[in-house]
Amino acid sequence: MEKIVKLGIVGGFLGAGKTSTIIEIGKKLVTDYGKRVAIITNDQGEELVDTKIVKDYGFEVGEVLGGCFCCKFPDFMASSEDILKKTNPDIILAEPVGSCTDIPATLHMPIRKFYKNTFKIAPHIVLVDARRILNMSSEMDLVSPDTSTGYLFSHQIQEAEVLAVNKIDLVSPDQIDQIKEVLKKLNSRAEIMLISAANGTGMDALAGKILNDEYKSYYYPHVDYKVYGSAEAEMGWLNGVWKVDSKQDFKVKEFIRDILITAATDIKQKNGDIGHVKIYFSNKKNFTKASFVSFGQDVCFTGLIPDKTGSGEMAINARVAIGHKELKQSILDSLEIVSSKYDTELNTLKIESFSPPQPEPHHRILG
Repeated sequence: MEKIVKLGIVGGFLGAGKTSTIIEIGKKLVTDYGKRVAIITNDQGEELVDTKIVKDYGFEVGEVLGGCFCCKFPDFMASSEDILKKTNPDIILAEPVGSCTDIPATLHMPIRKFYKNTFKIAPHIVLVDARRILNMSSEMDLVSPDTSTGYLFSHQIQEAEVLAVNKIDLVSPDQIDQIKEVLKKLNSRAEIMLISAANGTGMDALAGKILNDEYKSYYYPHVDYKVYGSAEAEMGWLNGVWKVDSKQDFKVKEFIRDILITAATDIKQKNGDIGHVKIYFSNKKNFTKASFVSFGQDVCFTGLIPDKTGSGEMAINARVAIGHKELKQSILDSLEIVSSKYDTELNTLKIESFSPPQPEPHHRILG
């Protein structure tokens, strides 16, 4: 009998902490349950920070690039099949790009229809950034959002079977109650779980949910693809890679934090709304990933952070509600300011900036 592989898809808006959560879940499934785990990352562009950090944690990684899972279904299946041949995993964890929605109809159901003898699908999990939902729900009624970004954010929540509220270590018990109230108005069917990828809260339960439960939902909220597309089009995307050299060793953590804060400050002055800005830095010994989501939250670091170094390679991924040309200029200006401060030389290996095209799903199957 052919082996059936468990597929766990963990979605959520930009900056929700999907990659960190998937890594922690993967580690739990390997160490506590003895499972072989692989991960598929996803983005509209190339040179993903997430892929680099996942590889550094020892997982086999596949990528779906140039569009979200819903629009790149054949690529998703090709990546999955390649992983199956290479590593024969028990579980594949997949992270759709943070601007992706309509996952049940465009991914779950096509897999269930065409690949039912290969995959068993875990419940559809959507991560919710605790602080972001507090901020957004204070600005608009998420039941009837008045912006395309609000529509996208709200729709991701509505289609979930499990709503995992991440970063609960950054909010108070009263705020958690407030978040639950907002989520129940948007999706009364979903199970709400409280987690923190940073300190491990709820990771055992979430890993168990993927391992032991199955996708059951037959609820498919209507998706206005024009509004969905306009939400993606509002975002500027930037991916770049730089070689970093210095005559003297510099403090890596301070260097990275300064780049992120300088860039975020410039973006804020241009009235840009940050989804996330991520930096991956590696040298011959260590690696780290740093993420900036919003002011009021410190830069989040993961990995084996190099203390001081004289050289390394750095990748930057930025997703910001601002024109992509303005975003590119903000990043380049910030790099120039910070590299001068630390007396480093930056050599651009690759850089691209763009706005995503209109989403066009390959399949859309309702029940």
